[in-house]
Amino acid sequence: MSQGQTVYLNTSTEEDLRAVAGDARARALVEARPFLSWDDVERVDGVDAEAVNAMKSAGAQLGEAPEGPIGEPGSGGQGGATSRNFGRA
Repeated sequence: MSQGQTVYLNTSTEEDLRAVAGDARARALVEARPFLSWDDVERVDGVDAEAVNAMKSAGAQLGEAPEGPIGEPGSGGQGGATSRNFGRA
């Protein structure tokens, strides 16, 4: 995984999760999937609000990676309307 890359908690590999969560948390996150909210993530053993904030700062996101660039049919994005891209920049 390259620096600055987004890591999706629900779909990334355990190896990629290690980059944002550390070894023990990565395994616990994989075992606790799926996450519908950051509150769900905080319920995982060893993960508190501080750990969640650190993961977010390191590039962690909930959900799944988009299927294509914003504006591409099927990607869920609205090419010129940033207010409707829901964080998929």
